[in-house]
Amino acid sequence: MPASPEKGRLLGLRRRLLAVVAGAVVLVGGAIVTATTNLVFSAATASSPVEITIETNSDEISLGPSIAGGEYWFAATPRTLPAPPGKLDSCIGRYTWAQGLHGVDAGQSLVRVNVAAVSAKPVTITGFQLHVLKRSSPLAGVVASCGGRGGSPFETRSLISNLDEEPVRTESYPAGSQQPDPTFAFTLKPGESQVFDVVARTFTCFCEWDATIEGVVEGHTRAFPITDNGKPFATNASSGSTIVRYQRSRWVEVRSPATR
Repeated sequence: MPASPEKGRLLGLRRRLLAVVAGAVVLVGGAIVTATTNLVFSAATASSPVEITIETNSDEISLGPSIAGGEYWFAATPRTLPAPPGKLDSCIGRYTWAQGLHGVDAGQSLVRVNVAAVSAKPVTITGFQLHVLKRSSPLAGVVASCGGRGGSPFETRSLISNLDEEPVRTESYPAGSQQPDPTFAFTLKPGESQVFDVVARTFTCFCEWDATIEGVVEGHTRAFPITDNGKPFATNASSGSTIVRYQRSRWVEVRSPATR
């Protein structure tokens, strides 16, 4: 039986509505795909033109022909502090041992930075800034010291920062020189890298800090962070702590804490 005129109009309206809905779905889906594509593209173009890697194990970082002789602070006493690696008063393995006991760098922290240009354009490094995020009185406890020798020039370009000053003062030393150079600038071609050491020292504070390298890429100024795996570095002055060396199978107090 033929459909009534009224029923025909209803069927036609239903078809038009379905077509409108289908078109809207296509438009929304296309917008989602476009937005997703733009997000991926933005993430790709926002990637850093440099790759920064750091080393913090002062036992393994060579300072010329010298051995750093790191010191580490612990919330302990000489009686409760475990023996060092191999029960030897040596720097070998001392950093890893201290980290396992939640030790903190005492007196100074040493960080070796490797910055590499990974973009297709040159990167001009124009400066370095160290930022103290938290400054408080030194934590009292025990500082375990290990033997070392020093006094030679750094093998790499080095930056020496004084955490006790506000703002922090940083001096730059060219590789192999004991004379400071006021400039810290160099250009990295694509694929090139540069290594430098950051030494952060304190006599008066427990300081948490991080740093940034300033650079210019295609005329745009950028700041590249230096952190301890996304966390601040920590350095504690030796003031107020008992400083010990491992002698005759026990920790022995060897000198008074450095003060200034």
